[in-house]
Parts: sequence; structure tokens; C-alpha cells
Amino acid sequence: MPEISETEFQRLLESEKNLKMAQALGHVGTWEVDLSTQEVKWSDETFELYERDTKLGPPDWEKQMDYYPAEEAKKLREYSHLCIDEGREFYFDLTAKLPSGKTAHFNASMLPVKDSNGRVVKLFGTVQDVTERKLVQDEERRRAEEISDLYNNAPCGYHSIGDDATILSINDTELKWLGYSREEVVAKKKFTDLLTPESIKTFNDNFPTFKQRGFVNDLEYTLVRKDGTVFPVLLTATALKDASGKFLRSRSTVVNYTERKKADDEVKRRLAEVEKLNKFLIDREDRIVEVKEEVNGLLKELGKNPKYKVNGDQTSPGH
Repeated sequence: MPEISETEFQRLLESEKNLKMAQALGHVGTWEVDLSTQEVKWSDETFELYERDTKLGPPDWEKQMDYYPAEEAKKLREYSHLCIDEGREFYFDLTAKLPSGKTAHFNASMLPVKDSNGRVVKLFGTVQDVTERKLVQDEERRRAEEISDLYNNAPCGYHSIGDDATILSINDTELKWLGYSREEVVAKKKFTDLLTPESIKTFNDNFPTFKQRGFVNDLEYTLVRKDGTVFPVLLTATALKDASGKFLRSRSTVVNYTERKKADDEVKRRLAEVEKLNKFLIDREDRIVEVKEEVNGLLKELGKNPKYKVNGDQTSPGH
């Protein structure tokens, strides 16, 4: 065995110290298994991560499986066989149940160590605690899913269109109203493809001004469903622009006001009927006045007193 100088020895100690510090700071532990002796070695940080007293030493390979749910343990066994038999490397996520009852999430690896003949003689691996990161990611994912749910299942429609009116995104609510799938609409149809001819004219009249001004409120459109039926909507939108002021896309809210329009139309219909009746009554009253005037005129020709008082005439009816 070659001799090691004091300087080299101190350098090795310093290197080992730095490695331990790096592992502690990064929450990274290492482990290895000697396949010939089945000896297991853990780094200090691995003991820390698994909440195991270093005095107990590392558990043997099979005992380590007790840290993991059945499916995780099964996965580890499969990886170890493939690592030994085929020399494959594995990088994976791992969930462990710790003695304290806490659940830890690790990024892990398993690598084969070969001798000069290419035979796998050891397994070497790393575990990095990413529990906090995963909790943050899970919370971000939950919020993203919540936002997505709010967007897609809102009681109103949402869509965005580009500079040429191509639909860039659309929520589930508006798709259900229209009877289309997302694949049939996004990047394939223009907003004008979903409008009646009259509404296309309204769109063409307002879209240039909208892109310049940056907003529009309560524009009335009639949308055409996939089956050809139509329904009325109110559209409110704002424009998304880049730093130079160039229009990028719209952010449009669409309200289906079919029932409201039915109610409005019913009110208009009834008002029209009332107006028609009122005109009829006025015309009738005018005709009655005319008849009374005619009767009074005839009576006057006959030398008799007028029978009716009309147009403010104070003459009393005759007897």
C-alpha cells in the first residue's frame, strides 16, 4: 500500500469535510451496496434524511424497503435487478415514510459500479430531499388547476383572438354553447366563422377600433352553433399589446343572453301591443267625436239644439 503524506492526508480529510458540507447544504445523501458481501453504506446525510441514528448503521437492502409504499418498493427491486443484469442507470422520484410519521419526497438515482471486466460489483445511489420543493409545486399545480377550472367552467364564455381574428384559445363553456370541440376551433376557425352575416358586419365595423383603443363593451353578436342554430351574446373585451403597442390578442368575455333577450323581446312585443291598442282607442275616440259632430250638424240644420258636447263646446244636450 503506497504511503500517504501528511499533506495529502489533510487534503483528503478536507475534501471529505467539503463533501459532507455540500451534501448537507443540498440535502443530498449517498448510498452503496457491495453485491459480493451485501454490505450497505450510507453517508451521514442519508442517515439524516431517513431519520436514522448513525449508531444503528444502515439497514440491509431488504430492510430499507420498509421505508417505502409497496409500489415504490417493487419499483426499487425492479430497478436493482435491471441495474445489475443490464448495467442500466435509473433516475426517479421516491416517496418514503419516515419514523417520525412524516412523508419525504426524494429525487433519487441508482447506478451500476463495474470492475475492470465490466461486471457490476456495486450499486451506488443518491437521494435528494425535495419535499419542500414538491409541496410548493403541488400548491402551484393546485392553483393552476383551480384557475383552469374557473376559466373553463365559468358561467360565461372566454376566448382570445389574434390580429386576423383567428381563435387562439376558448373555454369549455363557450365550446359547449357552440357544440364544437377545442380541436375543431383553436387555430382553425376565425371568430367571424361563428357569426351571422349581420354580426360579421358588426365585427368588421368595430374590430379595427377595438385594436387601436384597447377595449370594447357589450357588443351584441349572434353566434352560429355547429348545428346551424343561433343564439345572441354580449361581448366585452380588452386588448393585450406588446411593449411597442402592437396588438397581440384579445381577452374576450361572452355572455349568453338568450333568456334575457327572450324577456326583452317579450317586453317589446307587449309594448307594441299596448301601443297598437292605444292607437286603436285614440282612433276610435277620434271617430266617435267625428260622429257626434256630424249628428250635431244635422240637428242644427233641422233647427234643433246640438245633442252632444264636443271639442270643449259647453252646449247642453237637447231633450
